[in-house]
Amino acid sequence: MTLHIKFTSRSFDKIETQCAVVAAFADLRPLQGIASLIDWRLNGLLSRVLIKNRFEGEPREALLLPAEGRVRAKELLIVGLGRQTDFNESYVGMTIQFLLEKLATKKITDFVICFSDVIHDRFEWRNSIRLLVSKLRDFPNIQAVTLCEPEEYIKDAKRRHMDFGMQVDVSFESV
Repeated sequence: MTLHIKFTSRSFDKIETQCAVVAAFADLRPLQGIASLIDWRLNGLLSRVLIKNRFEGEPREALLLPAEGRVRAKELLIVGLGRQTDFNESYVGMTIQFLLEKLATKKITDFVICFSDVIHDRFEWRNSIRLLVSKLRDFPNIQAVTLCEPEEYIKDAKRRHMDFGMQVDVSFESV
């Protein structure tokens, strides 16, 4: 079976998919980046969940929510990354493995994620995407991943011919 990887610069909340994966740091309040956008789209639901301590953003913490038609994804998986001050490339592998296990448990076949929201170094960003694709080989039920990234990251990936080998179909969409 072929895995489909799509790089796009479309707005995260406008991407049609089964699940939108949103990263949240434990020490970053108010929420920022994609988490802030999704919180706004959900009329502050994420903020209310945080205030009630139902989710704190710690490593290996996840919260699955219905999107209720407020974004194009059917479900939202909020994944904790721990403290932003402690987060580095050594956490990426553990986080990717955890997230893929959660998606597989819920039988999610396609999802959208934004790596540049939490990984700002372009070299580490590319390495993280390669790591994601390599780990996806152990989760054959996941058939499609949309990487929602800034235009300059997509151009960089295309220029570098980010190719992941056989059985991986890669496409680039600029908006």
